[in-house]
Amino acid sequence: VAVLPMNPELGLQLLLPAFAVIVLGTIGSIPGAIIGAIVVGFVRAASEPFLIGAGNALDRPTASGLAEVMPFVFLVGVLLFIPQGVGHAIHQWNIKRIRQRRIESSQQTLPEGDGLIESIRASSFVSSSSAAVGSGMQAVVGRMSDLGEFARVGLERGVGSSSKLIHRAMTGVRSPVSSSRGFVPQSVTDAVRLKNVDRETDRGSWIAFGIFFAILILIVLLLPSVSSLTKTLQVARIFTLVAIFGLMAFSLNLHTGITGMTNFGVIFFVGVGAVTVGLLAAPTETNGYGWSPWMAVFAAVVISGVAGWLLAFPTARLRVDYFAIVTISLGEILRILLQAEPLLRAGTVTSAMGISKYSRPLDDWWKSGPNDSVGDLLGLGGPAPYVLLLAFMCIVAIGVVWYLLETVLSSPRGRILRSIREDEEVSQHHGHNILTHKAASLALGAAIAGLAGALWAWLNASVFPDFMSPVRSTFLVWAAFIVGGRANNRGMVIGAFLIVIVDFLFNVLVVSRGNSSQIFHGLVGFMDDAFEWIIVDVGGLIWSARSVAEVFPRDITVELSHLKLALVGAVILGALLLSAKGLLPEIPQRPARSSRGDPSDAGEITR
Repeated sequence: VAVLPMNPELGLQLLLPAFAVIVLGTIGSIPGAIIGAIVVGFVRAASEPFLIGAGNALDRPTASGLAEVMPFVFLVGVLLFIPQGVGHAIHQWNIKRIRQRRIESSQQTLPEGDGLIESIRASSFVSSSSAAVGSGMQAVVGRMSDLGEFARVGLERGVGSSSKLIHRAMTGVRSPVSSSRGFVPQSVTDAVRLKNVDRETDRGSWIAFGIFFAILILIVLLLPSVSSLTKTLQVARIFTLVAIFGLMAFSLNLHTGITGMTNFGVIFFVGVGAVTVGLLAAPTETNGYGWSPWMAVFAAVVISGVAGWLLAFPTARLRVDYFAIVTISLGEILRILLQAEPLLRAGTVTSAMGISKYSRPLDDWWKSGPNDSVGDLLGLGGPAPYVLLLAFMCIVAIGVVWYLLETVLSSPRGRILRSIREDEEVSQHHGHNILTHKAASLALGAAIAGLAGALWAWLNASVFPDFMSPVRSTFLVWAAFIVGGRANNRGMVIGAFLIVIVDFLFNVLVVSRGNSSQIFHGLVGFMDDAFEWIIVDVGGLIWSARSVAEVFPRDITVELSHLKLALVGAVILGALLLSAKGLLPEIPQRPARSSRGDPSDAGEITR
């Protein structure tokens, strides 16, 4: 607190190095955490002077900025050799040392001469007998598991009809513990839960999706705007961002919701796509490569997919939580590289930060005439903006990706990914190559995230390190994933739509503060007055007037940029209180049961 300024993003600035310390030292190991803190602190402190010297020698004066990322680089390198951290390695070393001492002490107490030989023989006989008995028991257990599987299938078929009757009888009965009746009015809860619609069926999920989508469209149409042109810009940008965040949520859902790999680094693959598009499509005279935007986006998708595929192999032995920390570390590494590496700069001059002035698809064609025609058709009084064309391309992109994902996930490969999520050992026991399927899932999800990054780069017309901030990217994608519902792509679209709506509501609040004609002007004024009352009247009982003047040199008003995070958090809490599984939960998939017991129907899937 004495070094860093206080703001809502401070938690992540402190949390990421803390993650590196805990993971390096092994989660749950106090000695490992102490060692990890010392190592991370030493790497961070020692790397800065080294990078300054190396940067001066290599004509990279900003290389010292990479000191922030060196702990993460060191962490990833250590986990590749010690997948469970230093603390686990210390624990295993202690176990081996204790065992070795016990073996040495037992050898010293053994009888000498013939007695020693007989005892060794006896122990050898016992070991071989134990091995034989163990192999026999394994065979018996295998037979018993097969018999148990047959019995389970028969039992399911025998009591299937009765279980359906019980389920129907129990429909509508909720436990008072799990009910949100104590937190939310029952009428609101029933409205959001769509009481007469079972959202865990395919038909009910589509009906709920249509209702939620229509409500969100209505909110978009009701958002205030100054003119028809600004309203068109607003709607087009909303749909563009919904498609972009929807694609990112698809990627996260495939990795985490379907395959079970907790991924906190979706923004890494998004950043790879955005940076690739920006560098390849930027002019050659400004450190770019001068590619066409279509070739650049194809390369971005391929490079992101290859990065996802390659990531699976060195991280195959990592636990789920360790894999999550590695992915978020990769995102931070790329973000800081954008700040410090001159090769990742293009568009203006090589000394400027970020990537800009790259070409966008159909931009020249749009400005050559269609923009005027579309502007006249919509009554804008001028040419239609490029974001309108981009919104159409984004909607087409998310539609195609959605269809392809649903096709893959409804195939046997999708069922294998779900089996890996539920139990890797059982899935491997059935002959599936876990590593290959995880690599394919990572590659496909990474390619989708790379496409989202390319679309995002086209929307912003520039790529700067700030767009990779975890608060502005990873946190929002996870919010869409949680609100929408795990393992349901329809939920990802609704979750992304909600998060984008919250972002635009925040923008409306910002504009309303200085414009009395805006609908939310009175609300912002009320929040400012309430905040001032808390700081001056209530807080004044504790702190002095001088301390207030030091913190608020001008006016005491609510910082709306910080309020945005509170709004997103409120959306997450409200959605979870109303529906613990998300607005559109996963649709259970079960083998179809034939009334005649025909085994040929066993492979069919019902929803």
